Amino acid sequence: MTSAYAIEVEALTKTFGTLKAVDGLSFTVEYGSVVGFIGPNGAGKTTTMRSLVGHVRPDAGRVHVAGRPYRDLADPLGTVGAVLETGAVHPGRSGRNHLRILARQAGIPRRRVEEVIDGVGLGQAAGRRVGGYSLGMRQRLALAAALLGDPAILMLDEPANGLDPEGIRWLREFLRGLAAQGRGVLVSSHGLPELALMIDEAVVVGHGQLITQQPLADLRKLGGGPTVQISVPEPDRLAALLREQGHQVLECAGPIVTVAGDDARSVGRVAFDHGIGVHRLLVEEPSLEEAYFRLTTGKDSIR
Repeated sequence: MTSAYAIEVEALTKTFGTLKAVDGLSFTVEYGSVVGFIGPNGAGKTTTMRSLVGHVRPDAGRVHVAGRPYRDLADPLGTVGAVLETGAVHPGRSGRNHLRILARQAGIPRRRVEEVIDGVGLGQAAGRRVGGYSLGMRQRLALAAALLGDPAILMLDEPANGLDPEGIRWLREFLRGLAAQGRGVLVSSHGLPELALMIDEAVVVGHGQLITQQPLADLRKLGGGPTVQISVPEPDRLAALLREQGHQVLECAGPIVTVAGDDARSVGRVAFDHGIGVHRLLVEEPSLEEAYFRLTTGKDSIR
């Protein structure tokens, strides 16, 4: 490999007319990791990804894949695969024939087509006309096309669009498997609960600027600490008792009392000692979604 990083973005700036879509953005993606690229609509994510594959020319800054600009790669398809949109595919052509044409144009052996069809789970759908594909099947076809060159780097923009829960679980395991092989994966998605199950770290952007790049575990902590949620028939009484005993009650909404910390045993004991029945008791860990909203409030772009 020609670089320690799969992807390097340094001080990237891009303006469209009077709109600065990306403003001095810098981040990196390491090989062997899945990095989530998240931010409000119009935060500059798609412009950044399109810059990385040469579809957009930056006004300033540096965007490298495998240590060099995309245009300088000796083997672009073997270096980076990108799914930035489902793309225009002839509706009367089968998925398999679409992939065969792409492979022939790139000088890729025909057997690779069958490998990626199996790899992305197209199965028998590969023989059907693309015009009859669901959005989820089109996403799998686009992913298969990106994988034709067996690239070391993969960039995906909203890859879970149109996938059912089974498909989303498959995608998560598939991308984790690619990272385990030493590949670098950058994923842009608004599906934060699903994204949190697949990424190692996140790059959070707003107004085209970097807000933070952190490992997922560290980023979750920005969403606040863990909480105990206890559902009882006498929430106001329990909340008062918990405060008397030094617990920090964060909220009392309906039957649910939310307490700071993860000491579920102590919270439950207060209810038991005072004869208050417990319907449900659980510990909620801080979420990526909560951290994201705290970081990006007021940072959405007009684009």
